[in-house]
Amino acid sequence: MNSSPVNSRRRASAFTLIELLTVIAIIGILAAILIPTVSSVREKARQANCLSNLRNWGTAINTYAAENRGAYWVAKDTSGNVPWCIEGGSTTAGTSSNPYFTYFKTERSLGDYFMCPSVNSSDIPSGLHSSARALYLLVVPTYKNVVITDWQKAPIQKATQPARTLLMIERHYDAATQTFGAAGAGATLSANDAASMRSSYRLYKRHNKGINAVMMDGHTVRMAWDDGRIGYSLVKTPNGTGTSDVDTQWFVLDK
Repeated sequence: MNSSPVNSRRRASAFTLIELLTVIAIIGILAAILIPTVSSVREKARQANCLSNLRNWGTAINTYAAENRGAYWVAKDTSGNVPWCIEGGSTTAGTSSNPYFTYFKTERSLGDYFMCPSVNSSDIPSGLHSSARALYLLVVPTYKNVVITDWQKAPIQKATQPARTLLMIERHYDAATQTFGAAGAGATLSANDAASMRSSYRLYKRHNKGINAVMMDGHTVRMAWDDGRIGYSLVKTPNGTGTSDVDTQWFVLDK
């Protein structure tokens, strides 16, 4: 007995197993293409936000210096605290007020300006002082062949090449072990930290190993430990091995 026309149409409209598998395979291929792209876009957005944080710091510090005889504050107190760096949304650290927050926009939590958005803030260990939380390092420059010491201000107006002199830079942090690199243990960085920078920044992984920084003239850059392709290298002679010495000229005011 022949099948009715209705049953024939039903069989013809159903998916076969091969067709279903083909559709699933196509969806899987599209997902494999799109998911990394979405992740990459999100990371680029976080990187842009990180650069924006540093740009705000550059603007605030330069504005402060312009109103304070061309110098900015890099001092540490006798307890080793870093008064410029505060925890959470507080405006004080120890007994010293942060000198730069007057120049920040207040729509965001002030604590956000210390955090790279590529790191979950809940992963950062807490502490009585926010040098245990800050993911940016304020650079203590070298002037007249001497690293500026505690309770002194850096004369930013003396910078002979401000576009080639570091003001702030990202800090190495390993979220898996919740530990900071050796360099910048007190949330500042100077030429005296050159030896520990190699062990710290060679492990740097955020932003595809691009290290965000702001220069003394206020412009932001994407640096690297040892990779000339990114634009700026922290070592003297980039060779891809990380064995070269730190280029301490990045810290020198009067080049």
